[in-house]
Amino acid sequence: MEQLNACVVGGGDLGTVHTEQWQKLPGAEVVAICEIDEARGLAAQEKFGIGAVYTDYREAFAHHDIDAVSVAIPSGVHRIVSEAAMRRGYHVLCEKPIAVTREDGQAMVTAAQECGVEFASDDVGSLSLSWGLPPGDWRGQTGAAGGEDGMIALQVSLAALRSIETGHAVVL
Repeated sequence: MEQLNACVVGGGDLGTVHTEQWQKLPGAEVVAICEIDEARGLAAQEKFGIGAVYTDYREAFAHHDIDAVSVAIPSGVHRIVSEAAMRRGYHVLCEKPIAVTREDGQAMVTAAQECGVEFASDDVGSLSLSWGLPPGDWRGQTGAAGGEDGMIALQVSLAALRSIETGHAVVL
C-alpha cells in the first residue's frame, strides 16, 4: 500500500485529535505539524513522533511531500490555509465550522473544485478517514465525474456516520 502523508495545521486540542486519528489510519503518516506556538509544536512532535515542526504553514507546505492537510486552527483563518493547501494539490480535511462567513465557505468549496482536490469537513470527535478507493490507488482520484471514483467517509463519535461523495461536497 502506498503511503499517505499528512500535515496537521494546529497543535491544540483539535490538532491533537486529528493527529491521533491520522496515526490510526493504515498507510497514513503525519509527516509534519504546523503550530504557531513552537513549544507546543515541539511537544506534539515528541508525543507523536512527527518528523518536522513548522510555525508557518507556507514553509510546511513547501518542504514536504504532503498528500493531505488537516486544518485544525481557529475558523477565521481556515480559508487562507485551506486554499493554500489546495493550490499545492493537497486534499483538505477542515475542522468545523469551515468558515465564519458563507462567502468564505463557498470560496473554499470552489477552490477545491478548481484545484481538483478533495475537501471535507467534520466535527471533532473520533474521526476515521477512508478515501474509499482500492489500496494504493487513492492518488489522483478526484471523482469529478459524478463522484463515481471514490467516497470520503467520515465517522464521528459525536454524530451519525456521514458519507460525502467526492464531488467536493462539504457539510456546513
